Amino acid sequence: MLWQGTLLVVGCSHPGIEAIVAEAAKIDPRIHAIAGGFHLVVAQDDVIEKVTRALRERQVEYVAPGHCTGEPTFAALQKAFGERYLFAGLGSTLSVGEVVSSRQALPARAAEDDDGLPIYRRLAAREGHWSETMLAASIELRR
Repeated sequence: MLWQGTLLVVGCSHPGIEAIVAEAAKIDPRIHAIAGGFHLVVAQDDVIEKVTRALRERQVEYVAPGHCTGEPTFAALQKAFGERYLFAGLGSTLSVGEVVSSRQALPARAAEDDDGLPIYRRLAAREGHWSETMLAASIELRR
């Protein structure tokens, strides 16, 4: 596969991943891949659906969400993008060149275990220190 378009690497997309993609598309309308945090960790289903639809309508080729994207959004993006969803969690390596690929260090939990999503959302929405919330969510999802 020949690489065509822009690779967006985002940290934590506070302005909204759709807004970031829209601005990048002004420079080059071909968004080949987006990698990083989509800032949707506590987003409701309707927001997740809207963002997923917007990325598909923009014809983003690949997504490699990580960081603050959130398990429910991981699941929605994996379903929507299929083979074009790249796992980008802790310990993963994304290779960019003529071919985009992902080597998984850990499984994508969201796709495997939909029962953990309500627990994850509840814990992620709690006030308190971010890393404590994520650690608690990780422990709860593994039970």
